Amino acid sequence: MFDSIISFFKNRKLALVFLDWLVWAYQLGTVFFFAFINKNNWSLIPFWINLLPLAAVSFFNLYIKISVSRIGDKKSTENPSIQIGKYLPYETYTQRITQALYPDEKGISELSKEDLSERIRNASLQIMDFLKSIGRKRKNEIYRANLMLYYQYTEAIEVIQGFNEKLRFTDNKKTEVFEGFLWLTPELCCMTPENSPQYIEFVLPVPNMYSKTIYRDEEIVLALPGAPSAFFGNASIHSNTKYIKAECKDLSAELRSEIDRYFNEGEGKEIRSFASFPIKYKEKEYKCVGILNIDYNSKIIIKSKYISSSSKFIETLLTLVAPFVFRYKTLLYNEKKMN
Repeated sequence: MFDSIISFFKNRKLALVFLDWLVWAYQLGTVFFFAFINKNNWSLIPFWINLLPLAAVSFFNLYIKISVSRIGDKKSTENPSIQIGKYLPYETYTQRITQALYPDEKGISELSKEDLSERIRNASLQIMDFLKSIGRKRKNEIYRANLMLYYQYTEAIEVIQGFNEKLRFTDNKKTEVFEGFLWLTPELCCMTPENSPQYIEFVLPVPNMYSKTIYRDEEIVLALPGAPSAFFGNASIHSNTKYIKAECKDLSAELRSEIDRYFNEGEGKEIRSFASFPIKYKEKEYKCVGILNIDYNSKIIIKSKYISSSSKFIETLLTLVAPFVFRYKTLLYNEKKMN
């Protein structure tokens, strides 16, 4: 009956606030109107004259709010990609990730390296799609995801062919100052659309715990933005790479210039925002085994109001992916060691 009106209110949330004010405005207006025409008889205002229209306006206000809520529930069920606010599609994407990782009854130990990489890519695609569903809608948008594997130095030089040539963004070649290394391997990359620019294989250093600086009165590890920062526990999210050089003021001038060139002139020039999430796997204790990076060719990969909730959700999803990543990197290391 009021579908067009409800649609109007659904798209203009301030109108609901206006309805609340309308109720109070009617009350005050009625009082002052009758006070004006009955200057000396305020008590003569008929009770029902104020009550009935007030009840009608209040009922209409309540009806609109309930109807808007129902429309939101219906749309959330019909199309998960438009779920926003309290309708973030957590359950939907948990199911999708589970299906991507377990399309059959095979256990992780039964999967080949190729099977593992395919399932990891499919899971990454679902996480990327989740970010798209809550993100800004742009024409010609490109989302890409890569999963970087973590190895300590002795492992990295055995697994990564041409390690020294692929090591990027460091002004210190002394391996003892690094905790380990993160390797971007093409086998664990995906993107939408599929003809998007491809990643170039490279290695990033992870500094040891003694490389620290002070940030906002807290002592933090001095690491590159993105994957190396995320390695130490929390997601690293950058909403506009235009200003990333300024965000790296504690790094050397040479490093800051290299980072700036990468995002403005080099192979990262299509990346305008990105997010990096740690992948933690527990053997005896939880350790980071890799990083999932998702980049976007426009600003603001995650809206600020969703950063906290969506980051926690993605890190929860990655606990499902972690055993596959650990198994994959172990098989890869054993294979390279034997050759």
